[in-house]
Amino acid sequence: MLISTYTIVALRCSKCGKIELYSLSRFSCGKQGQVELFCECGNCLMVLTRQGRSLYYLQTSCLLCEKKHVFKMQGKEIWNKYICSLICENTGVGLAYLGQKEKVRQAIKEEHRSLEKLVQELGFEEYFINPNVMFSVLECLRETIKKGQAYCSCGSGNLTTEVFPARVELCCPYCHAIGIVFAETANDLQKLQAMQGIELEAHSCRYLDENRLKKKG
Repeated sequence: MLISTYTIVALRCSKCGKIELYSLSRFSCGKQGQVELFCECGNCLMVLTRQGRSLYYLQTSCLLCEKKHVFKMQGKEIWNKYICSLICENTGVGLAYLGQKEKVRQAIKEEHRSLEKLVQELGFEEYFINPNVMFSVLECLRETIKKGQAYCSCGSGNLTTEVFPARVELCCPYCHAIGIVFAETANDLQKLQAMQGIELEAHSCRYLDENRLKKKG
């Protein structure tokens, strides 16, 4: 019988929201009995702890409920040819998917729900001054960060976001620079959509208007 020695795990960062795939070996825990996976932004995505021969505890955090979840799992659940989905019991959102690469990718595709739909389902609309503008601003920022067009002058390209009722703050985890993007009016959204890149100023807090954003050529 062929025994799988590695699995692919997809994890969504509870800090920056990015979802990435990682290869996890049966031997990752090693003598220490524990392995940690980190996002590019520096946030810890997962802690896997082995207890005994085949018992594991997998700890990960949720982007929406902001709580840490611990799952008790057998080794055969982690390393197998099927898909294993770890779900947040508070929101129903997928926290992690483990299994073969193709099946993990398919699970992400099938389970994907837009940020707008999730916020509506969880009843967060009243938190924002203008929900429609906020959803569009967040989607625009997400694409900008994904394309590598948002960075800090200190050299960091791993920016995180914090959401408020009428604005979004882009933060540099290294020099703690902050860039403020307003998300209250259609004009706020249009300004953001007219730009192709965002640059924070190291060690400072600035409003990201047309003077701080790089205009499209």
